[in-house]
Amino acid sequence: MKNKYSMALSALALLSSPLTFAQSIDNQALSYYCGNDNVEYEKKITVGKGTRVYLNEGSFYQIEQEGEYNATLDFINKQIVSSGVSEECSEFLLTNGFLQSMDSGEVMARVYFDFDRASLTDKSKYVLGNIIKLLKNNGKNLTLEGHSDSIGDEKYNFALGLKRSESVEKYLISHGIEQNRLDSISAGELKPIASNNDEKSREQNRRVEIK
Repeated sequence: MKNKYSMALSALALLSSPLTFAQSIDNQALSYYCGNDNVEYEKKITVGKGTRVYLNEGSFYQIEQEGEYNATLDFINKQIVSSGVSEECSEFLLTNGFLQSMDSGEVMARVYFDFDRASLTDKSKYVLGNIIKLLKNNGKNLTLEGHSDSIGDEKYNFALGLKRSESVEKYLISHGIEQNRLDSISAGELKPIASNNDEKSREQNRRVEIK
């Protein structure tokens, strides 16, 4: 079963002054893809234009003005979780304007791997398929950074992380992306995004980040 739907996200970041920002990246969307043995679904959250809101300004209760605040991936991610997307949802992808506007080094997508494996899952191929569509209309170069959990020794995990990033690279090249646009590297077990104390956390660390 696959259920696809879209939703609008209007997120507010409160500052210490009497000033409120709405997130403000134009024409951008975040697609979340999630799958397990029983269900697959995709959510697309559109990030709308930002508005700066001044409260209690003189004789005016509220003044609105277009703002320049840029929502970060971490900020948007938290809003998505609060909107009902499970934290266990294993794969995500920034689409549309984000690919063109993201600064170098920001994560645009993650794909995940089974324990001690470097082969791509069907869910990973789905995410990479969206990356391929975007890259064919965009000149952006990508860094593919492989990671592992902490099971095994550091040297082995470094090699495993590299195999994973190279697996992603080969898949992209086989679908028409030029090799000179891709740089495969490894961080091994040294950059976890979750603890390695249990299996669910380790699953999050077995990944390639596409930047």
